[in-house]
Amino acid sequence: MSLFSIITVSYQSEKTILETLMSVFNQKDVFIEHIIIDGNSLDNTNIIIKRFIEEHQNQHVKYIYRSEDDSGVYDAINKGIKFSNGDIIGILNSDDTFSNPHVVKTLEIAMNDSKADAVYGNVDVINENKNVIRKIRTGKFQLGDYQRSKHPAHPTFYVKKEIVDTYGYYDLSYSIASDGEYMFRLLEIHQIKQHYIDEVLVIMKDGGLSQNGFKSTLKIIKETKDFMKKHQVKFSVLKYIFSKFKKINEYKKG
Repeated sequence: MSLFSIITVSYQSEKTILETLMSVFNQKDVFIEHIIIDGNSLDNTNIIIKRFIEEHQNQHVKYIYRSEDDSGVYDAINKGIKFSNGDIIGILNSDDTFSNPHVVKTLEIAMNDSKADAVYGNVDVINENKNVIRKIRTGKFQLGDYQRSKHPAHPTFYVKKEIVDTYGYYDLSYSIASDGEYMFRLLEIHQIKQHYIDEVLVIMKDGGLSQNGFKSTLKIIKETKDFMKKHQVKFSVLKYIFSKFKKINEYKKG
C-alpha cells in the first residue's frame, strides 16, 4: 500500500479549513501523510488545525504541521514537498475537499493498474450555497493541449515523489501559473506517463488564486506565454484565448 503525502497550504482559512481536514481524515483504506503548511494566519486557522490534529489521531493519517511566514502559496507547497515522506504527492487546497471517502484509494488503484507516474481527474466547482456552477472535465491529456488552454485540474494531480525529485519543484518565478508550469514541465517537456480518471475527485469552492476574474486571466496568459518561451515551445496568444473562451461550456453544464 502506497503512502500519500497530501499537502494543504493555508492562510486565513478559518471558514474552510475544517472541512478540508475532515475530508482527508475520512479517506478509507489508505495511508496518508497530511502536511499542513500555514502562512502564519492571524485568524483562528491555527487554533482549528491544532485542535483537529489533537483530536484526530489514527494509524492511517499522520500529520506534519508548520505555521510560519512564506513567500506565497507555491513557496509553501515547496516546503510541503521537502517535508514529504510519501510515495505519491498531491495538493488539496484549504478550501477544497475530496468528493467522497474513497478518492485516494481510487488514485492508488489507478496509479498501480496503469503503471503511471501521475494520475488526475475531474473537479466540480461549487458556490456558497454548495450548488455546482462549473464542471471541469479535461479528458486525457495530449501533447499540445497547453497551447489549447487544456490541462489536468491541478487539485486532482497526483505524481510519484521520485518524479518530483527528478524534475524539480514549483518554480517561484511565477506568481499565479506555477502549477501550470509544473504540470507542463512534467507532461509536455519530460512526457511522464500519465493516466486520466473520468470521475469527480475534488470539490472546489468558487474563487481562489486563479479564479478571480479578468485580471487573473490576463496574468495566467502572460505567465503561460513566459514559461512556454522558457521551455522553447511555440505559443499563440490568440489560439490560447480562443480556446479558453470555449470553456464557457463548463459553466453551462452546472
